[in-house]
Amino acid sequence: MARKSSTKPTAAKRTSTKRPRAKASPAPGKGAAGSSTPGRADFGDMAKMARALSPEQAFELYKTNAKLALDVINTAIENTSKLRRLQFEGEEQGRSMQRKAIRHAAEANDPQSLVAAGQSVTQEAVEKAMQYWNEMFYSR
Repeated sequence: MARKSSTKPTAAKRTSTKRPRAKASPAPGKGAAGSSTPGRADFGDMAKMARALSPEQAFELYKTNAKLALDVINTAIENTSKLRRLQFEGEEQGRSMQRKAIRHAAEANDPQSLVAAGQSVTQEAVEKAMQYWNEMFYSR
């Protein structure tokens, strides 16, 4: 009688597949602090930099950083304002187009004129949508 082979790995196979992984050795001249992202100073370097600056230089550096932060905030506020204005205009256009579509549909006397009214409203809606998205993404 034929025997079915076992699908479980034997103890010898299990032990042979587990091999210890080699650990990467740190780069020469670098300790734990040197393993951070290249180009970033660790806290020890920051302390040295703070001692190298005079109080006047540190204050000027602070003022410059504060001005840059204020510029970024002002730009974000201006862009948010522009985005909200465009969104409001888009909603208003959508409402007026909806009123126009309802009026055209109510004025239709037969199925052909209803389809024609729907096509003209759809074409206008697509054109307005393209204009809206162009303003949202490409105007500066």
